[in-house]
Amino acid sequence: MSIHIEEPNNVPDLPDSAQLNGNPLSRLFNKIRYDLGITPARVGLLVENYLNNPLNNIPKTGKERSTERGNLMKQLKADDMSIKVFLKALSVLQPKHIRFTVEFTNQRNRTTSHSIDFDVVPFDIDDNDDGSS
Repeated sequence: MSIHIEEPNNVPDLPDSAQLNGNPLSRLFNKIRYDLGITPARVGLLVENYLNNPLNNIPKTGKERSTERGNLMKQLKADDMSIKVFLKALSVLQPKHIRFTVEFTNQRNRTTSHSIDFDVVPFDIDDNDDGSS
């Protein structure tokens, strides 16, 4: 019997369950996190940055902050994400720019593509940090 110990900076293969379980927003968030190489340890650091962002109005200490941290971690792992939680999850990843694209095919097989772009206000991001460690 062998024991595998995962190194903190290794990102395991995205499990099939992450691709198949949950609603589309949850699956998309997991795919984004995986494609960016964001480890669970890195998620913890990004959550701390999110909690420290004064724009999010989260207390610096105490039970409210602890509750917010716990709720946020639970939301990031959930199989079911609302659009509100999905947008919050994306903001935890500290994007500079986001583009949403929907490809729509109707019953007559006419396909159209629709996109919106928006820039995200940065906050206290280390200039040497590429988000993958």
